[in-house]
Amino acid sequence: MDKLLDRRSYKERRIVAPNEIGENLRKDSFDRREKNRRNTPRIFGNFNAQIKSPGQKKVKAEVLNMGNRGICIESENFLGSEGVVLNILFNIDGEKLKIQATVVWRKKDDLTNKYLCGLMINTEEGKIIALEKMLWMSKEYIRQFVRPQIEKMNLSESLKQNIIGFFENDINTFARQYSKNEKAILKGFLKKEEAKNIFRELINDTAEKGNLLFNDIPEKKIQAKIKEIFRQTIGCWIYQSELMSHALKKPRGYPGDYKMIEIVYNNKLISKKIGQCIDRYFLEDAYAVAIRNRKKWMGKILKEQINKLKINETLKVMNAACGSSREIKELFEKKMQCKGKVIFSLIDHDKEALDYSKDSLMKVKPKWAELDLIEENILRLRPGNEKYVNKFTGYNVLYSIGLADYLPDKILLIFYEFCKKVIANDGCFVIAHKDKDRYKPIPHSWYADWNFIPRNEPEFMELTRKVFGDDYRTETIWEPLEVIFFLKITKKQRE
Repeated sequence: MDKLLDRRSYKERRIVAPNEIGENLRKDSFDRREKNRRNTPRIFGNFNAQIKSPGQKKVKAEVLNMGNRGICIESENFLGSEGVVLNILFNIDGEKLKIQATVVWRKKDDLTNKYLCGLMINTEEGKIIALEKMLWMSKEYIRQFVRPQIEKMNLSESLKQNIIGFFENDINTFARQYSKNEKAILKGFLKKEEAKNIFRELINDTAEKGNLLFNDIPEKKIQAKIKEIFRQTIGCWIYQSELMSHALKKPRGYPGDYKMIEIVYNNKLISKKIGQCIDRYFLEDAYAVAIRNRKKWMGKILKEQINKLKINETLKVMNAACGSSREIKELFEKKMQCKGKVIFSLIDHDKEALDYSKDSLMKVKPKWAELDLIEENILRLRPGNEKYVNKFTGYNVLYSIGLADYLPDKILLIFYEFCKKVIANDGCFVIAHKDKDRYKPIPHSWYADWNFIPRNEPEFMELTRKVFGDDYRTETIWEPLEVIFFLKITKKQRE
């Protein structure tokens, strides 16, 4: 009954606001199975095209929305029955592009007397991305996409205009400069190695300009929404990088998963064509370099402890939130000698990460090493949980190099309390953290929704002392780039 009383046209009823993308995909979508396979969002809006069907002249049509393989269009002319292949010509700000699409469904809107068609795109995906790029280089389209979403935000009019201006001007500039350099690379006028500095400056500057908006917008939800819109507008360029796409999608359900860190460790481009430029940007970023330095430094600590072993002695090592355990693998590959036995307890909530660690370590594991792989959520390792305290006790080395950046203070302190209980009297606890004053991960947050708990070395040290106090000696060690620091904590021995 409600639908019968709704006198809006079909177009008005069916076109949803861009901020509802995902929740309100058309029920009559021609290929729902594909809706989540693209890196960029479904595009909603109104832009013109010319349609040519077999045996007919070109007619004008309006594109209402476009998905990864489909288009919904509206026209005053009958465009063809189901199965008919149409040629579609787009002309946006002087840029032209032709694609082919097949009619999947059609109906006539009785209110407007216009025809609506759902089309399945036959053209290769590269042309679809090219169409998206054409759209985002149009200030009018950006305005049409962004304004309705910003207007709904609980902000002053001046702030809304500043945000809209950022998208209309800075994002449009990003799109045009990126596209210009992309074409220069593809035509051979610009080498990828030369382009990396251009892309680095463009990527960093755009994110930093966006971040300046937040000086007057403290609400985290609004900040997150603005970043979400940002990622939609730049997606067809940035997420050509498989690396950046992985960072955004978080296929393991959390940022910095073992696959991502392995990519950083390997330091090799994994994308094709222009996506390699973004790969290189990411892998040469200071934080990625510091991650590789962090791995090497932790390997040195382990080697020093193992070399101290005497005949028949046993060293117990815990790696909390172990990920790929790459530092242990590289230690094994050195084929070093050991007089005693070393038991490595590898703990992670991600079973796939543990399986990966097991497969890679078993291929190179020396006779003196023993592996104990434990699938467990680190957040359950609490000092009051006697089950875990009794199970994990007497560790000579306990370390975690990729966890603390994601733990809020309260959770970190609980983890500290647990570690304090299970470390041997003569043992050491090593934990790594990124310094917020030495490195600001603004691009990570804007492009990949990859966020950290911001702390500097004094703040992290103060938190650590709340648990370990004066009975423990705390040493700060920096990796060579001085982005990441380590706290090495040992119990003071009574003289």
